[in-house]
Amino acid sequence: LCDQGFAAYVKKQLSTCGVPGNALGFEVFLSEAVECATQLIELMKELRAEGCSFALASFDGLPESFSWLKHFKPDFVKLGVSLAGACDRDPRAALALEAIQRRCQDLGIRSIAEHVERESALQVLSATGEWLTHALKKQSTLVEKNIDALAQLLRGHDAP
Repeated sequence: LCDQGFAAYVKKQLSTCGVPGNALGFEVFLSEAVECATQLIELMKELRAEGCSFALASFDGLPESFSWLKHFKPDFVKLGVSLAGACDRDPRAALALEAIQRRCQDLGIRSIAEHVERESALQVLSATGEWLTHALKKQSTLVEKNIDALAQLLRGHDAP
């Protein structure tokens, strides 16, 4: 992220390989984003012009995290694993999810919850708004629901 030549490298690779920019998304952990804030904002500007998207990962919903949302303006926010995993067992986690979802919607940011392994967790997430979820259980209806949700998302948008 801090390498000033990275954007040029990515642009060249997209051109050389014939890959459209909207097929490429970058996941940046919040801690890394904070370390290289100025460089990341410039990188995002340059690569978004090519169609690339950015996800801010390990989002925990703490007050300082929300201030970084406005600063970075990612396309996606990925919840921290412990928050998504606890949402059906801890009312505080469910409240945090609702606050995150509301703020993301206000800013036009899509929300992603990973490691959603229980139907009860998926229900809590669904009650707070529209989330793109990732399930780990391969023999589960959750996987089918996630695939359907992803297909709907991709049909409705040019970029993933």
